Amino acid sequence: MDREQVLAGLRECARTAGRTPTYEEIRKSSKVTRYWIHKYFVTLTHALREAGVPSAGSGHRVETAELLADWAATALKLGKLPSITEYQRAGRYSIRPFFARCKRWSNIPEHFRAFVRECKTEEKWQPVLKMIEAREKLAEAAGAFWRPYPDGSKAAEAPAIDSPRARRRILRDRPFYGPRSPLTGLSYEPVNEAGVVYVFGRVADRLGIEVERIQQEFPDCEAMREVEAGRWQRVRIEFEYESRNFLAHKHPADGCDLIICWTHNWPECPENLEVVELRRVVRGM
Repeated sequence: MDREQVLAGLRECARTAGRTPTYEEIRKSSKVTRYWIHKYFVTLTHALREAGVPSAGSGHRVETAELLADWAATALKLGKLPSITEYQRAGRYSIRPFFARCKRWSNIPEHFRAFVRECKTEEKWQPVLKMIEAREKLAEAAGAFWRPYPDGSKAAEAPAIDSPRARRRILRDRPFYGPRSPLTGLSYEPVNEAGVVYVFGRVADRLGIEVERIQQEFPDCEAMREVEAGRWQRVRIEFEYESRNFLAHKHPADGCDLIICWTHNWPECPENLEVVELRRVVRGM
């Protein structure tokens, strides 16, 4: 399928459903598959936007920028940084994507600060930035009342559940694990490139990919991919934990056809490079 056929198929699905279609509805009612969507667009959200179909509701990814902007708008509405319960009442989105991308609710302010710094919108969100600063000063002042344990660590006398003082102590001599994984044979989601390679091996058949060679040199993998029923093509694959690492590792864009990663965080990725985000594949299984 070419790009326009994909867009036409999405418009027809939306017209038939009378609302924003899900991946499953698109697959059942048209020839548009995940492969064709990700071949021409970064996400289904981008594809629907190009097709003129508003993407919203369960099953559709909300961009991180939209999540953080709505969190900040809710803070302005309430006059303070929202708790989980307050955001559920006044915000537009579910709290699940916040935890998926920020890991903890208390991490959102720092993610938001990085977001406005990158977008150069500090002036627009100055009231929210001041709320974050005030919260940090309050937490710092509370730290003056901590009493030390014999080993030098600190604990609060009676910390509130949502207080920074109530955070569990991190054991620095032990590794971190990702969130629980729905994939059979993998207890926790990957936290590095080696984990990405393992997950790819478990789901390669679902992606229509047959591996021919894996090597240490760039690109990491040579494989055959079924692009249409009964028709295969050779593809050169590079594994990355985050797609942006491809840029950080200074790989040539013309030396690879496909980036297979856990998290796609490189919106400026060259058009000739296709990106498969395994996180979305696994969580959608």
